[in-house]
Amino acid sequence: PDTEDKYEESLAESKNLNVFLNRLLMLEPGIQNALFDAVAELYVHLVDLDRASGAYDGGPEVLDKRRGTKAEVRLVRREVLFEDPITGAETAHAELRLDRGMSWERAKEVLESKGKGREIEGFYWCSNGPNPVVLAVPRPRFRGVRAGAESDDDSDADLDLHWPQGPPAEHDADQQVSSATLRRGDFFLKTGNSELRTVESRWRELHGASARHAGRWQEEHVLTGSILSTWAVLGTAIQAERTTRLKVQKIPLVRAKLADGGAIVGVKVHHDRLQEVKYVLSALHEERSSKGNKEANELDVRKLSAQLEAFLRTQPNQSAQWSGWAGAHQALVAEGLLSEGASGMLLAQEAFEDLDRNGKIDVQENQVQLRDKPKGCGWYIPPKKPKAGRGRGRGRRGRA
Repeated sequence: PDTEDKYEESLAESKNLNVFLNRLLMLEPGIQNALFDAVAELYVHLVDLDRASGAYDGGPEVLDKRRGTKAEVRLVRREVLFEDPITGAETAHAELRLDRGMSWERAKEVLESKGKGREIEGFYWCSNGPNPVVLAVPRPRFRGVRAGAESDDDSDADLDLHWPQGPPAEHDADQQVSSATLRRGDFFLKTGNSELRTVESRWRELHGASARHAGRWQEEHVLTGSILSTWAVLGTAIQAERTTRLKVQKIPLVRAKLADGGAIVGVKVHHDRLQEVKYVLSALHEERSSKGNKEANELDVRKLSAQLEAFLRTQPNQSAQWSGWAGAHQALVAEGLLSEGASGMLLAQEAFEDLDRNGKIDVQENQVQLRDKPKGCGWYIPPKKPKAGRGRGRGRRGRA
């Protein structure tokens, strides 16, 4: 073995990686590059397999990034759908507006940053469709290629398409094109350097006019705030994506940097599911509110019970001329602790029954007596009922 086995089992993968890298350093540079290429190809292959099976998780979806370029995201409105009655944590719905278009300044930045100086990339005139001009830039290649040895052959390269007013309907699902399609010239005609001013004018015109068209804007709905505490009901309403092979449920996490400098992080919800989400959160709020009110009432009852006990201690012989709980209600009303209405009567009755149930008072026809607290053993505990006696002589031997 290369090293002694001193590592914990949880560090086995790290140890194997260190051994692999150390062995690489002993090889010739050319062989090292070839091995790195092989590892990169295997990585891409495994990622493709996971994508095909639905097991690949690329982390939160970034809404303000579109095919590697920055997109403008604005917050249209924010609505609180649920507020925990105990903690005050909020679950809110954020409606976002994404700009699918691209300004002329942004188009030039994308061409400069992603372009590789090849003839195939740049601006094209479109022979059909509502967008007469489009920008084509190379797609990043996720392949292991040695530094300085990248092939200049772009005959099979794919390019991303960018429009000033957003992708047309026929390109919504597939916003890329092959180099061969661009070279054929059936639908795309490369613009010349002399036409740059014309391209700029046409691009700005289309981008400005599309600001009033709904097709340029994409609507997204995100639940933000306290999500985990409500996921028990939200999970079924959102219907998180579940793969058919591995039965793995994916939570559609998203994040976005807003145009005003703010940020949004949450769970994406389809527009058609919004009403169901609002319904389940409304039902959850009613349930937790009633539970919170019940807990608050139980707390109030304990406080009122202690107040009645303190009141009886101040009375002569620790007794009061009360006709059951009604007298307790009158005493609490006189001290300003309860109202004279039905809710006050209910709380007074529960507080009175709490004293009686815990053996702290003796209730007679028109008198309530507070019991003395026994020394050393807390409040009075009713004695256990005696077991039924056995019959005389049963189980015992008779006298000789």
